Amino acid sequence: IIVRPETAEMGFTIANALASNPDIGVIVYDSIVALANQREDNAEITKEDRNTLPQTINKGLRKCAKSLRKTDCTMLIINQLRENTERMGPYDKKWKTTGGKGLKHWASLRIFVFKSTIKNSDKEVIGICPQCRIEKTRFDVPRDNAKMFYYYNKGFNITEEIVELAIVWGILEKSGNSYVYDGDK
Repeated sequence: IIVRPETAEMGFTIANALASNPDIGVIVYDSIVALANQREDNAEITKEDRNTLPQTINKGLRKCAKSLRKTDCTMLIINQLRENTERMGPYDKKWKTTGGKGLKHWASLRIFVFKSTIKNSDKEVIGICPQCRIEKTRFDVPRDNAKMFYYYNKGFNITEEIVELAIVWGILEKSGNSYVYDGDK
């Protein structure tokens, strides 16, 4: 089901209805901050209306949380990272997410994905290597970083991922262009 709501309130009403349905297992909400709330949609934006979208997002997530818990439905919210221009000191975060603190509060797992390197083969771009960092998790201790290899027209290479993990965990050793397992090349 693909839905394009006109306002944020309408989007959360639809998400709540979908979350109440036990046949729905996953709801993906893409670009949550691209929606305008009804107040912004109906009137001219004034200085007082600046923070109404984060309030609407917080209320909508609070409304959906009960339905999501009852039906074991998962909501994935895809959001943008922006550079924090209001940094005051060296301890402030370099990146911030749009949509206010409600998104951070209601999230059980927050993963930042950065495009780090591009994979080339004979002057042709064949894929990218995104770097992922877990910012918040309620399930386990946050890990530092993870790198994956994504190939265009093929997807993720599972074999390459397993070999890279075996090197990280010390099961395999890389020596030049070959691998060593238990002393055998």
